[in-house]
Amino acid sequence: MELTINNDMNPKVTIATITYNSSRYVRQSIESVLAQSFTDFEYLISDDCSTDGTWDIVKEYKDPRIRAWRNETNLREYPNRNKTLFEAKGEYIIWIDGDDIFYPHGLEYMVKMLDAFPTSVMACARPHWDNMIYPYELSPKEAFRYEFLGSPILVNGFPDTLIRTRELQAINGFPTDIISGDTHSKRLLACKSNVVLVNQQVSWWRRTPGQASSRLHALGGVLNTYNSSLSILENDDCPLDASEILKAKEFLRIGMANYLIKNQFTHGRLISVFKVSKLLKLKLSDFYKAIKKREFFYITGSGTDPLMLDFSKNPYAPNYEH
Repeated sequence: MELTINNDMNPKVTIATITYNSSRYVRQSIESVLAQSFTDFEYLISDDCSTDGTWDIVKEYKDPRIRAWRNETNLREYPNRNKTLFEAKGEYIIWIDGDDIFYPHGLEYMVKMLDAFPTSVMACARPHWDNMIYPYELSPKEAFRYEFLGSPILVNGFPDTLIRTRELQAINGFPTDIISGDTHSKRLLACKSNVVLVNQQVSWWRRTPGQASSRLHALGGVLNTYNSSLSILENDDCPLDASEILKAKEFLRIGMANYLIKNQFTHGRLISVFKVSKLLKLKLSDFYKAIKKREFFYITGSGTDPLMLDFSKNPYAPNYEH
């Protein structure tokens, strides 16, 4: 069921909102998008066959930038996100879901940053980090060293990530069989393209029961994430060298061993520990390192001497050089 179609739009950005029984919060989400200081965007709203009053609320908004529809059947999260992705006309795309809030300056800031780094496939808004001053552009190898050998940098949420639309479409969007499908797709994009990390605080998102993130810590979710990470490391385009890939796989095993000790063994689920250990071929040394809490982090920069770009690379600086 289509509400509004505007085929004449050629926007800089596509903002997409997916909704399902979001009537309690969706009005705030929509109005936060419409309140953006940066106005060159189309706004896609895909209601996933809600059974509450969500669709009635969506229909109240008549802004010409809105294209909204209600799915005839419930597609679920990632198929619904992919539907908005392949409807998108913008150069960039960002998802602000039906329970998120986008700060009025958020889009303007994110667009300015991604424009300033044309070789980056996405801008990821990140919290304060002692080792880095934002904005900072990472090569594929640098990004993967952080992601798999240090502190992950691609696990930020949808409302904190602005992505080049065509590049995400080229990898067919998000997989539908991976709980953290967005992280999986961002890692695929980062295999071949730079990533720019920027300051956080462009959006606010709710933690609600049933979100994908709430399922990640269950055994099935942890296994799903483990296999997703392994497939990325075994991808032909993985930018790490052979020795780094071996070390990254070891870290995955240690992480899984740590999870099994804390979340399965201590609760008396010995059969689960045995089955998962056998399935993933975990070694006794993996459990030993998990118990000893031996951490092997790839970290460059420090709180006193952090990584940073020259100020001329910051688009807010008066001497900015594109």
